[in-house]
Amino acid sequence: MSNYIKPIPAGEMVQTIWDEMPLHYLNIELDAFVLMPNHIHGIIVLKSQNESSMALGDIIHRFKSHTTAKYRHGVNQEKWQTFVGRLWQRNYHEHIIRTEESLDRLRQYIANNPLVWEVDSLNPNAI
Repeated sequence: MSNYIKPIPAGEMVQTIWDEMPLHYLNIELDAFVLMPNHIHGIIVLKSQNESSMALGDIIHRFKSHTTAKYRHGVNQEKWQTFVGRLWQRNYHEHIIRTEESLDRLRQYIANNPLVWEVDSLNPNAI
């Protein structure tokens, strides 16, 4: 987990669900991940594909559904901040990583993302 800020309980919940995904989807491995104040970046490695494997889109859909349900529970039971509309954006950005150089570049991007949060276009309070 990133050590640049201590996540709020909602962030800890998202981190936990992310970390537990390989227990539910045996055809994946998790790589770099960072939890940002209003988004995440992560690399999912698809180890194998067969008729019993879930597609990446289905895995992401379930991740979003599970975290949304848990967040709603937090809103109702723990007084977490409410959200309007959707917790997650409708789609997600995917990129097939074909080379070690590309993998290293994306890992570096993920690791450095918290360092540039103050000027990030996704930061509503960006300078």
